[in-house]
Amino acid sequence: MLNWMNRRPLAAAAVMLTVCALGLALLLLLHRTGGADEALPEETAWTDSLIALRVRADMAVGRPMQEQLFLIEAHTADGLPIDDAQIEMKLQMPGMMCGEFAVPVVRSGSGHYEARGIPVMDGRWEAEVTVQIGSGRYIVRHPFMVRR
Repeated sequence: MLNWMNRRPLAAAAVMLTVCALGLALLLLLHRTGGADEALPEETAWTDSLIALRVRADMAVGRPMQEQLFLIEAHTADGLPIDDAQIEMKLQMPGMMCGEFAVPVVRSGSGHYEARGIPVMDGRWEAEVTVQIGSGRYIVRHPFMVRR
């Protein structure tokens, strides 16, 4: 079986290169989808001298095609709840051309908001929350994993 490799070194090199490339691609794919959720934060917080925002998902790892709840908190830097914020959220997969999915956000309490979205496939996702308070516009991106 190895005789053809001795007679055709270029073909043998091409086969070996192809096998190595496929192996590397598989390793990169496994690295991207498996084990990466351990490094993701449970919540994402953003503060400045005026406001403090927090975003978190109700599950550490979501499931594809199943609703995921996101909890959003908006407070002043002094800790007072912000009840008049205009908040929008979209789900997206960074680096992928899967599109963006707008998710409705509703006020659930004083300074607390909820959004329910459905990630469509396995992988690393991002909930991008845009908060408009007066003339200020703030964006918080919360990464999360989805896996079967």
